[in-house]
Amino acid sequence: MQDSYKKYLPWFILREIPFLGNTLYKKLIDRFQTPENVLTASEAELGSVGRISVKIIDDIFHHKKFMDKAQIELEQIFKNNINIVTLVDPFYPGLLKQIPDPPPVLTYYGTFDSESPCLSIIGSRTATSYGLSTAENLSYKLALKGFQIVSGLARGIDTMAHKGALKAKGKTIAVLGSGLKKIYPKENEPLFHDIIENGIVFSEFKLDADPIPGHFPIRNRIIAGLSCGSVIVEAAKRSGSLITARLASEYNREVFAVPGSIKSRNSEGTHYLLTDMDIVPIPDFLKIPHVHHLFFHE
Repeated sequence: MQDSYKKYLPWFILREIPFLGNTLYKKLIDRFQTPENVLTASEAELGSVGRISVKIIDDIFHHKKFMDKAQIELEQIFKNNINIVTLVDPFYPGLLKQIPDPPPVLTYYGTFDSESPCLSIIGSRTATSYGLSTAENLSYKLALKGFQIVSGLARGIDTMAHKGALKAKGKTIAVLGSGLKKIYPKENEPLFHDIIENGIVFSEFKLDADPIPGHFPIRNRIIAGLSCGSVIVEAAKRSGSLITARLASEYNREVFAVPGSIKSRNSEGTHYLLTDMDIVPIPDFLKIPHVHHLFFHE
């Protein structure tokens, strides 16, 4: 345990530096290779990294003032038997590492399967019965084909996406908009534990971080980043699901949408994707043979 503590502490110290975002964190690791090297770099060496402020350089140079907070967080992680994966670990999700601002540190429960492709299924929290049954059915069929189903553990479409994968005895990945000790929504705690037994639950937030609104768009980039493609089942015109679809498109991943009733507000977002963004409708996707080869042609 002492070796693990020593290994991860520099990562958590850097995470405590104010205004050091994920993009800059990645640039620092790319430049210096390890967080230990970042913390021991000179001010001149740190200044050679583009777009780094004098304040951040000063805080890194005087990083010992952030050590207590990092130690407390790390101690709680070990106390709760939570796993850690960092950006340089070989089992860090490969597709997620390719986005511009991957989380430098992820905490998780469960087991990540680095071999099976990931596909996200997301949508409205206030889904219709049509949306709920469609999400579960799609997830079930895709899990049978060998996909790991990624979603956000939210009410509605996300819940049924996870349940469909579990029903198929497949693997599913939940990405939280809160810390691992603040499961949200509360009614999904049993589902949380079921997922741990058959997949993995990730979070980039501190263990006790609350599920505040600002966390969910941040969480959505991980869902898009983990996945070779994203399926939007139901979504309003202004919704987090469309943020995920936009991010997936920016990451050059596949995006699919499920057509719905023209009378349903929950289908306004998916119809927008189909008409304005030229996204593939999901029925056509299901007819494509050898779906694994469609996504993994690298």
